Amino acid sequence: MYSIDDYDNAGSLKPGGLLIVSTLFVSRFLLFGPLSLLARRTRVGSNNLDLSFFTDVSPFEMLSSIPAFALLVIMLLRNSNSPSWVRLIWRNGRLLLITSVVIQIGLQGFDAFSNSELQFSEFIFVMINCFLLYYLSLSERTRAVFSMFPGESNSTTKT
Repeated sequence: MYSIDDYDNAGSLKPGGLLIVSTLFVSRFLLFGPLSLLARRTRVGSNNLDLSFFTDVSPFEMLSSIPAFALLVIMLLRNSNSPSWVRLIWRNGRLLLITSVVIQIGLQGFDAFSNSELQFSEFIFVMINCFLLYYLSLSERTRAVFSMFPGESNSTTKT
């Protein structure tokens, strides 16, 4: 089902572009702050860094991004010498991403109903999250990626 280019040197299926972008999107609430600090954004007429991301993003949204951010880090650092807790998180990665997406959809829905209006940008983010929920739930590649870990005897779910 997969070509030889889809596997890394350890024989594990690579996450692929869509899964990486999906993980980045779901972890976006935790990435806003460091990205704005890296961009060295400053307030007009001041030498202080702009730390407004702490007040622009709900703490609940930041909390919903923690599992996806952890998977993003593990995605970059996973190897055959990884400890057992990293393997455990990786095996449950699909469930963690789905949980994060469902929580973000719920938070966006709650925000829309509490403001009694849904802005177009919020609607777009809800639709992207709904697509990610569909993709993560039904994608065979996602299941296969999270069932494999470098250094273990790996077998694909379909041949």
